[in-house]
Amino acid sequence: MRAAAWVLALLLMVGCRPKDGLWPLEAGRSWTYSVDTGLTTFVATVKVERRVPVGGAMGYELVGPMGVSRLAWDGGRLVASMLPHTRFNPPLPLAVAGAKGDARNPFRAAWKGNVEWFGKARPAAATLEQTADRVRIGSTEVPATLSTVRLTTEDRNVELQSWFVDGLGLVRQDQRTDGILDVRMEYLRGL
Repeated sequence: MRAAAWVLALLLMVGCRPKDGLWPLEAGRSWTYSVDTGLTTFVATVKVERRVPVGGAMGYELVGPMGVSRLAWDGGRLVASMLPHTRFNPPLPLAVAGAKGDARNPFRAAWKGNVEWFGKARPAAATLEQTADRVRIGSTEVPATLSTVRLTTEDRNVELQSWFVDGLGLVRQDQRTDGILDVRMEYLRGL
């Protein structure tokens, strides 16, 4: 009976996993990444500073040496109204908690709005594809959720690939502009 109660408790905990388990955000948390820009490599810590509005939801402001981001969990969707040097109106979806998909049949969602880079706004469209994947953290490969956002404007195409590990958060991110890798971040540690 004791083993059955333990299994039931474990199933209840997994079934009740919060919708923000892909990237648990709360003031005071931080993650440290190795960052490679192609020109330089450095270590950067991103810290959740404070609660802020993000579209129609309350979210968090994340601050690091590359800039400020504003993210929120809104109805099971991780959305960004701001990423370093970039603003989105409405907020851009980056991931969807619990969305199922695989390489042959990924979960898909579309977005249309405006993106502002360095003070200049322009219309944009994006697609989000999300699949189950695996990612390496140190010497260990673990299950992950891979989210790929492809954003198109009149003058550029940006692809943002993000690997999330449940309960830990963002563990790897690659950004490409017009097919060229701009920056890669890889998780080192978190609090």
